[in-house]
Order: sequence, then structure tokens, then C-alpha cells
Amino acid sequence: MNFCPITQCGRPIRANNPSKGDRIYEEVYCSHYCRLFDEQGLEKIQRLNKYHSGMFRWPEIHIPCEMCAEPTLLLHDIEKSNRQFCSNACYHKLKGGKKRSMELGHLILSIIKHRATYFPTTPWLTGKRIAEYMAGTERYRINSYRVSAVMKRWVASGIVEHSDKEYRFDLKRLGQIPLAKFMYDWVTMPYSQRVLNP
Repeated sequence: MNFCPITQCGRPIRANNPSKGDRIYEEVYCSHYCRLFDEQGLEKIQRLNKYHSGMFRWPEIHIPCEMCAEPTLLLHDIEKSNRQFCSNACYHKLKGGKKRSMELGHLILSIIKHRATYFPTTPWLTGKRIAEYMAGTERYRINSYRVSAVMKRWVASGIVEHSDKEYRFDLKRLGQIPLAKFMYDWVTMPYSQRVLNP
């Protein structure tokens, strides 16, 4: 088992055997929190409370909510270190999109978006590889055919490029729009407008 490269952390990287709160596609750090902690050059903060003199705490990190772009708090706590939504309301808004498989689609798109963001020299992933990422989860045990079926909608939206059996996320197409908001807006857009905005 590999461990988080952040010296003060050292938690196991459980992409292949995820538990609640783990990211199935984060293979370098134990969590998104630790990735950002390292990228931003952060350090633990000394506690000023007289009862905890000499002790340090992990700093708060804020990221934009996947739906509304409001600040979303990440903590080193494993169940709060991979949050993507600021509230249950934003999370359920994604799930409540009028098309099916929105939650599954969001996970698949998150996988290939992560690949395009952090591994730009090798951004393409096959449907089989995407399914392998998800094989460790109890909730989603799918194959490449199911991945392909889900991805058709997002290829049509222009946010995903498709070549043979491989997929690549188009970061430029997304721009500054939160991923879940892009998805929700796309599936709730009238068909006539969708045709005009390929």
C-alpha cells in the first residue's frame, strides 16, 4: 500500500480500496485536501490556545462548490477532505436533474477531468480504465459498455472528446463553470437551445 507523500499526514492512499470519503481516482495523495495543501505550499498552523501550546493544526482550505461556486470547506478529516459541494442542497440539485444517471455521470466526468488537469501529457482514458477506477466501489460496479452509454450525452455536450475507445475532458469548454452546474444546465436546457449550443 502506498502512503500520502505529505510528511505530516502519511495516511494510506486507498484509490484501489476506497472507504467512505475516499477519491477512487486520486492515486498520488490520500485526498484532494492533501493535494491542495502540497500545491499551495501550506503548512500546519500553531494553535494559540494556552491549553494546546506547541501543538499544530491543519489549515482550512476552500474550493468552489461544484454547483453554485460558493466557497466549500475542506478539512484534513478524511470524510471532509474530498468534498465537492457546499451543501446537501447543491448535491441533491445535481441528482435531481431530469435525466437519469447524473450522479454516475458526475463521477465519470470527475475522473477524466482529474486526468486532464493533473496529467495533461496523458489525458486520454479508455472506458475500460474508467470502469476499473470504479471497480473498487460497492455502489458502482460497471463495465466499459456502461461507461460508453453514459458518456454519449457528454460527448454531445462538447465537454468530452472521443477518439476510438478513449475519452478526454475538454477543460477549455468547461472554462470557469463548475462541473455539476454545467451538467445540470445542459440536461435542463430546452432541446432547441441545445442544438444551437453544441
